[in-house]
Amino acid sequence: MKKELLDFNEKIDKFFMENSKEEIEELLKPFDDMKFEGPSMSDYFEEEEVRREKKLRAKYRKLLKGLINITGLFKHLDTNDSWNPEGIVDIELTDETSSGYRTYQHARIVDDTSRRLYMKIPDDEIRGVDHYYVWQTTGCCEDDYSGWMLFPLKNGRYFKVLYNC
Repeated sequence: MKKELLDFNEKIDKFFMENSKEEIEELLKPFDDMKFEGPSMSDYFEEEEVRREKKLRAKYRKLLKGLINITGLFKHLDTNDSWNPEGIVDIELTDETSSGYRTYQHARIVDDTSRRLYMKIPDDEIRGVDHYYVWQTTGCCEDDYSGWMLFPLKNGRYFKVLYNC
């Protein structure tokens, strides 16, 4: 019985991973008027998203071990922003500058088609990290912002993080 339950849970997880939230909600519309006991679909999606984020962060904890102060970095990110790891990238420094920020060093991610120009920011909040690169945009309310941060690793590469606040 336990194996069947695990198989069923795997099928459910696969279904939710392979279909968008909109597709699943459309599929479930005929059941909208029915009263269900227990968690709603949005609760399930939130739980799934939290589970995926935890798995992804755990993966990067292992991957980054020995390359950066993981505990300090994750603590810093958790206290300041909503964030998700996006990968490990190579950067190239450039003499190009953003308007108004000419005194800062800038860089681009190698082979990135977006060609975003990241600005170097000094950092003293994370032990062992003296800088990071950032590309940021401000929302319509001007009190919210989002973008990407690139944190230096001991192997010369950078840990790319998507964030918003």
